[in-house]
Parts: sequence; structure tokens; C-alpha cells
Amino acid sequence: MLRNHQLLIAWTRNGYLCNTQFFDPSKQTMINVIVTYTVKPAFVEENKKNIQKFLDDFKNLDTSTFEYNIYTKDDNTTFVHYSTYRNEEVQTEILNVPSFKEFQRLRDESGLNGTHTVEILTYVGSSKNE
Repeated sequence: MLRNHQLLIAWTRNGYLCNTQFFDPSKQTMINVIVTYTVKPAFVEENKKNIQKFLDDFKNLDTSTFEYNIYTKDDNTTFVHYSTYRNEEVQTEILNVPSFKEFQRLRDESGLNGTHTVEILTYVGSSKNE
């Protein structure tokens, strides 16, 4: 049983995006990733629809093992995906959902012009009491 919980922010080993989750700091096994990309203004609404499709499918999975959030920056064309997975097995399952793979294909075909970045985060600390 976890006694002290903190927010983990860490990168994946294979470059995929993940969200925040509470964890035991002595067991920093969560995988956390941020993916950022910019789409053409004409593709924004279609991208949002494609995102909603895979999010709907994700809701049919065990959401206690992962979290996946998407944001846009002020320009409304730059998307930020922030996700957390309990482990690599969960990450692999999520990233292989057919609607997610279709979203990636359509996004990439829309013309990202080299704006796609994947960042791995390393846990530093938390505002939570230990």
C-alpha cells in the first residue's frame, strides 16, 4: 500500500507521450511523455475530431493504468499531448489502439512541417506533502 504519493513526471524510453499520475516516489516506474506538434489551420477541426475518436476508445480501457490529456497552445494550431502510463505494457497497448494509429497517420499526412517533438520528463519534485 502506498503511504506517500507524489506526482511523477518522467520520459518514456521509446519516445511516446504520457500523462500525470500519482505514484510511490520509491517506485518511479511511471512513463510520462509530452508530444507537441503544429497543424495547418485548415486541419485543426479535423484533428480535434480524430483526437476525440481515440479518446472515446481509450475510455473503454482500464483508465486506472494510464492518463492521456490533450491541450492546444494560444495559437490554436499547436497541440500538446501529455500522457502517463503505469508501465511499458500499458503504453504499448494504448499506442496500438486502432483509432489512435489512424489519428497519427492522418495527423502526419496533414503536413506537420517538422514541428513534431517528443520530450521525456524526469521527476524532480512535487508540491504534495511526503
